[in-house]
This record gives sequence, C-alpha cells and structure tokens, in this order.
Amino acid sequence: MSQIFDGRHPLLWVELIGCLVSFNLAQGSKQMVCTTEECKVTSQNFYEHLNSTIDPCEDFYEYACGKWSVHHPIPDFAIHWSTRSEIRLTMMKALRTLLESKEIWTDDMQMAQAKRVYKACMNIPYMDDYDLPTIRGYIQKFDANALFGNYLQTTSSWWMVDEYYLKLSGESAFFDVYVIADVEGDMEPMLHVNMLTSAFGSIIRKSPWTKSEIKNYVSFLKTIMRMLLRPNAAKLTLDTISDDIIDVLNFRNKMNEIMLKTLEKKPSCTRMTIGEFQKIYDKETKLMGSSETLIDWLAHARVLLRENGGQKVGKSTPIYVCDQYYFLQLYKLLHGQSKRTIVNHVHLYFVEQHLALNSKLRAFLKNSVSGGINPTGLLRKDIERWYLCIESSNMRRTLERMYTTRYFAPIISKPVMAKVDKMADELKDAIGSQINGATWLEKDLKKKTSRKVRQTQITYSYPEAYDNAKSKIRLDPPVKLLEVHMYNILQRNAIVINPAILRPPIYSSSLAYATEYGAMGFTLGRTLYQGISKEGLQYNSRGEEEAWWPSTMQNVYDAKQKCFIEEYSKYRVIELERYLKEIHNNGARTVTENMADTMGLKAAYLAFEKKLKAMNGECPKLPHFTRFSCDQLFFMSFANIFCSTMRPFMLYKYVQENQHSTPRTRVNAAVANMAEFSRAFKCKSKSPLNPAKRCDVWH
Repeated sequence: MSQIFDGRHPLLWVELIGCLVSFNLAQGSKQMVCTTEECKVTSQNFYEHLNSTIDPCEDFYEYACGKWSVHHPIPDFAIHWSTRSEIRLTMMKALRTLLESKEIWTDDMQMAQAKRVYKACMNIPYMDDYDLPTIRGYIQKFDANALFGNYLQTTSSWWMVDEYYLKLSGESAFFDVYVIADVEGDMEPMLHVNMLTSAFGSIIRKSPWTKSEIKNYVSFLKTIMRMLLRPNAAKLTLDTISDDIIDVLNFRNKMNEIMLKTLEKKPSCTRMTIGEFQKIYDKETKLMGSSETLIDWLAHARVLLRENGGQKVGKSTPIYVCDQYYFLQLYKLLHGQSKRTIVNHVHLYFVEQHLALNSKLRAFLKNSVSGGINPTGLLRKDIERWYLCIESSNMRRTLERMYTTRYFAPIISKPVMAKVDKMADELKDAIGSQINGATWLEKDLKKKTSRKVRQTQITYSYPEAYDNAKSKIRLDPPVKLLEVHMYNILQRNAIVINPAILRPPIYSSSLAYATEYGAMGFTLGRTLYQGISKEGLQYNSRGEEEAWWPSTMQNVYDAKQKCFIEEYSKYRVIELERYLKEIHNNGARTVTENMADTMGLKAAYLAFEKKLKAMNGECPKLPHFTRFSCDQLFFMSFANIFCSTMRPFMLYKYVQENQHSTPRTRVNAAVANMAEFSRAFKCKSKSPLNPAKRCDVWH
C-alpha cells in the first residue's frame, strides 16, 4: 500500500481487480480508478491530446483534441489522419506480419496464394534515398558517359536506360507497376501495369504552372544537373543545361496532359498477354514509321517478376493493363521526341525519386507547387512498398479472412458480442424514450417508430457472411471488413458492425464504462438514428420501402431539421481562415448526419445516465483524470474519437463536398445541444457551447 498526495489530502490506494479504490481520508469518500491496460493507454492518450489552456465551454474540440496532432503527426503520404486512420494502420501492420511470416496455410489455398502474390509484389526491386556520390555511381555504372555532357555517346535505346533503373528501383519513368492475383486465371501473381503517378519525379501536378513555380522547378532540375556533372564535363555551358531542362519540361508537360485526359475518360483495365500488349505497341510504332521507341515488354516483365518461385514469364504470361489509351498516346509522344530528351527525362526521374535532397533543393521543390486550399500540385510522397502491396491487392476478401481468423476471434467472441448487443439494446431503449417523449408525434406513430428502432438487427461482419446462408444479414455487396466503421443497411433494417471498430479507443470490454458509452455508445446511437432519418423513414421495420409516416408528421420533422441546418451553418471552419476571410459549415448538406450525431449522443448519454444511477453515481475514473466527473469523462471520450488532422486543401474539399460536418463542428455542435454538457463543465450562460436555444428532433 503506497501513499500519494493529491493537493493537501493524502490518498491511500488499494489494488483491486482492474481498479484502484482511493480513499480520501479527510472526507471519507471513495473513488474507483480503472487500471486495466486499455484504461492506462486511453488515459495517456486523453492526457496527451488535452489542451488545458482552452475553455471547454468555448471550443470543446480544441480542449479535448488540441494537442492530438503533436503526438500523432500526419504522415507525409496522407492528406487526412485520424484516430480511425491509426487503428487501420495498426491492423495493416498486423496483416503484414501475417503475410511475411513463415507460417504455411496448408489448409487454405487462397490464403497461401495471397502470401505468394504479396511476396511477388515485395520482390519487385526497391530502392531508398541515397546521397549524391551513391546516385552518381549508379548512373555511371550503367554508362560512364551518362552524366550530362558526353552522356549521349551511348548506343543503347532509351528503354534500356529505363530498364536499368527498373532493375534497381522497381520504377519506370513511364509507367507504374505492382503485382496482383490473376483472378480470371490461375490466381498466379500477375503484373498490373498502370499509367504513371506523375510525369514529374518529385511532384504531382494537375494545374498549369505559374511563373514562380516553373522558375523554381527549373532551378531545382538545373541544380541537380550541375551537382551530377563530372569535373571534366565542366565545359558544358549553362545554356546547354537550360535548353536540356526546357526540353525535358516540355516533354513532361505533354505526358502530364495525356495522364489528365486518361483520368477524365475514366481509365479502363484489360487483361491480356505480354505478347498481345507487345503487338499493340509494335503496331503503333510501325504506323509511325519508326522503331526508335521500341520497348521490350517481355524483358521488363522478367525484371519485375524475378525470383517468383520459379514462375516462368513468356509472351503468353498474362498482365493487367490500365489504360490502353494512355499507352497508345504515350507511344505517339515518344515517337516525336529526341533520344537526348527522353534519356534526360529518365535519368532525372530516377535522381528526383532517390536523391536525398539538401535544404536548397527542398526549398526549390517546395516552391514548385502552390499550397493552401487550391494547390496547383503536391510534393510526391510514395507510401511504403509493403503498404502498397496490401492496399492494391485484388484478394481483399482473402486478406480480410486471413486477418479476422487470426486477430478478430477474441474481438468478436460471444462475450464481446453479448456486451455490445446489450449496449445496443440500451441505446434502443434510450431512443424509444426520446421518441415517446416527443411533444408533436402522434401516439400511434410513436409506437411504430419505436418498434422500428427496437427491431433493428445488430450483426457483425466477417468473410463468411458474404456466402453463409445462415448469416443473419447477407452482406451483398460486401462491406470492407478492415474499415473502422459500422453501417446501417436501411433496406434490411440492420446495423452491420465491423470488428475493426471494436478496438480502443472506440471500444474495449476493459474500458471504464463512462468512456465506453461516450465512444461506442455514441457510435451505436448515431447509427441507429440513421434508421429514422429522413431517408430511413422511407423504410419500415422490415426494411421494406413504405410511406408509413403521414405527410403532416413529415412536415413537422422537416421543420425540426431547419433548427439543425441553421445551427450547424453558424459554425466557422477556423482552420481555413488563414486562406479565406470566413467560411462556414454547410448545415443543409450535412443535416442528416448532424441530426444523427446530436441525437445519437443524447441517446448515449441517457443510457450512460441510467447505468450511472444503477452504480449509485459512481464510475471508475481514468488514472490521469481522477478529478474529472463521470459526465466529463463521457464527453471527453466522445470528443476523442474525432481527433484528426487534414491538410488545408483536403479540409476545403471536405467542407465543399462531404456529407458530414468537420470534426470540430461535429463535436462542438453536438455538445452545445446538450444541457448536460454545460452542467458537467459548468459553462456560463450564453457561452458558445451553452446557447439559449438548442436543437432536438423530438422537442
């Protein structure tokens, strides 16, 4: 037994099962503290995210999540990063461990084949970034004269230069490639050849260049060229370098236009053999009366499918091509270019991708694109190969089954499902109480609406649910099991819970119940409310389309929506105000989700309040939050599931297009509609989150 001091009062702590009970000797009160690993981690996360300099009654999102981005910086490759993103990344890493393990899945050929395809994808050559001498060495190893000056003395075709780098890095300066399964054939690893991610090695562009941007990008390329020159090539004039750079840039701009046009026409993919693909290319080359741009696709394929368990690669080997239009237009472009320009492009593309940049080069590159809410381009940040090999896999259901078999068994065990089902029943009861308390709804309609909520089925997604006739809900089309989500299928009046969402901080059977109701309770509540949204009310309790709400009641419901539209439209998107004078949330477009958020949180609180009363007003606290009340912990748990970061252009697009309000608005507007929040945090009258007017569907 140890003694810890909290202010002036010594507290004695006694270890119990999953909890510490602290006795305040001065006042004789007792307090439970949850000490499970999940509670410790959740507490640490809440503590790290908390911005205690903010008044929770002014901006609760900033109070609860203000320091989230400090401890969870957005990865270079991401445009949006959230709590759910981190949960999914954790699952992807676990799936990687399974795929790379030496375990042999002899009892499941599909899983064994998924590992084989993943291995083939990982066997594509890969290269990290290197310093200048190393990069120069790689270039000279191919051709001692290949460093800008006497570099075109080689008689090699430009595609051989590209193939050399393909062998080193697994990257071409003209196309992207990864490995998928041949699902139309024997499930063997198959190359997926796609148009290039970017015609520019370091940046991705979709808008015309500004004068400043092109000046910086040209300076970036010139600097690279000069750095790569050998001492005896110093006679090469700056004018020659400038001319070469302009030629490369013009070539890349034309290639970029082809890529953008391909995207506009929605690329189509075709399975064909390497021989068939070669014939298409050769035919186009002959039509142009030249063999200069001849590409040996079979040689490329053998480089990319090397060390693949003895798989023979020949002209009859199938590949997946996306899109033929891109490649045909690329062939025409290559035909009209000088060998010098194409080779320069290939060399520079490789260097841009793999040279560790100094501060000068990084500055040039950063200024080659305009950021903000309407960026002209993006700095290119490729994801790691292992992630790409999983993300691009066309054996998704097999990978999901592999993961769920190993990791989800304890998560979707009968005790866990029973506990979640019980919470769902509590939420249904809470929503039923809300409906029965409606001041405007007809008595018979209250019963029907409550019945629909009560009869909503709760089921759990797993691969067998796609095909198992005995499954409660047939998942057709199948949902993505590894998405951290739950769905309301209106046509079946059913909620499908992905096991991925049954993880901390959203759910764990070992969390303190205040945090469970604030996170999982809210998530269940808002998903149930989707069943009685404007769209949900078009379906009855059996999921059949039926106009069972009379128009008079629909009109009142619409009037209730107006309150939410007006309220949510008042919230500014303060993260964008450095770019725009003032921008507001679109309350009309987001109204359905906003109502689900507010009413779902209210229902979760009702269920939590009932539990709290059953526990005589006591709840286990989190280690760092012993001074927080049970109500405060409930709201903290709710807010923390929305902690996230978006890049400015993504947030701007989100505000313009998404059916949800921004995370900040979702948190602040929902708690502002609850007097319980204001009481919990002792908010002054008419403070931003304690308004005189609140929105509620039923009152």
